[in-house]
Amino acid sequence: MTSDRPRPLRMVVACVGWAGCFLLLGIALRGSPPLWVATWRALLAGSTLLAVSAGRTLLARHARRGSDARGIVATPWPLVAVMALANVSVGLGAMATAAGGTSTGAATVLANAQPLLVVLPAWMLYGERPWRWTLPALGVGAVGLVLTADPSASLAGSAAALLASVGLAVSTLFARRIGTADLLAVGGWQYVFGGVLLGVTALAVEGHPVVPLRLGAVAALLALSVFGTAVPLVIWLGEARRCAVTPLAAWPLLVPVLGVVLGVLAAGERPGPVALLGYGLVLAATVVVLVGENHATAADHIHR
Repeated sequence: MTSDRPRPLRMVVACVGWAGCFLLLGIALRGSPPLWVATWRALLAGSTLLAVSAGRTLLARHARRGSDARGIVATPWPLVAVMALANVSVGLGAMATAAGGTSTGAATVLANAQPLLVVLPAWMLYGERPWRWTLPALGVGAVGLVLTADPSASLAGSAAALLASVGLAVSTLFARRIGTADLLAVGGWQYVFGGVLLGVTALAVEGHPVVPLRLGAVAALLALSVFGTAVPLVIWLGEARRCAVTPLAAWPLLVPVLGVVLGVLAAGERPGPVALLGYGLVLAATVVVLVGENHATAADHIHR
């Protein structure tokens, strides 16, 4: 079991990027079907990461640092394929579908419920025994998630948001096995492979390709692809391969709080008192898990 803890500044950057996803999705989806928007999002994010990876490789070769230019060669392709299916084809597709079926705040909460899904698998796969108050705290967080359910949302919209969370949870559990591979290449190919599969699915379900043409939708899609998708993933993969899963996975519980604020400020949403109570429970559970797991990890590191 690793004793490294997630670096707060990097995690805050990732959480801010994720928090804006549903707001940007709502703009990008105006006049465009969800699966095609998810397809362009994945392909743009993947192309961006691969372009940066290729540029860095060329610079490394030019500087005669061949050992720094091994990213694509060392890419674990089976792992990339699994993560592409879970995090991209399932996760991004479900997220785009959910964006049209529930409010920004509720969708953001449900799509970031992965801390509730990874604790027991992390225990079984990596021997990461949770802190004694982690499971009760996550139970409180689960109650909070139920309270945030949007009564006006369709069941399909809420289910899609939860499915997006499942996709990220699976990706998180497998990220530990990335090893020393280039994160830009791993993330880039993950999005490209998943985007291609999304495109095939969109073609079968929604028909011919549809590209957002309105200036606002295009700008939202570009911002979503780079700052809400590519950048957070690289941060997440980097932390996932060096940190314990449970304290890392607790961070996305903070995303809904930021998402609710964005929903209120930018979309004029007004959560009711029950939903606010739910958000409070989720936030409290997050604090307990982060503080407790970090304390337990530090104690384990001292004993070693």
